[in-house]
Amino acid sequence: MSLTVALAAFWRLLDGGLLVEHALAVASHHIQTVAPATISDIFLY
Repeated sequence: MSLTVALAAFWRLLDGGLLVEHALAVASHHIQTVAPATISDIFLY
């Protein structure tokens, strides 16, 4: 029973797009902090 409830909750997270929104938010913060160093590495290579 608990496995069914857990899978249903996980399905609702996937269906609602919460995980995708969180992944995009985290990726944008990561890109903002890494982008200046990456750009300088590309052009100074």
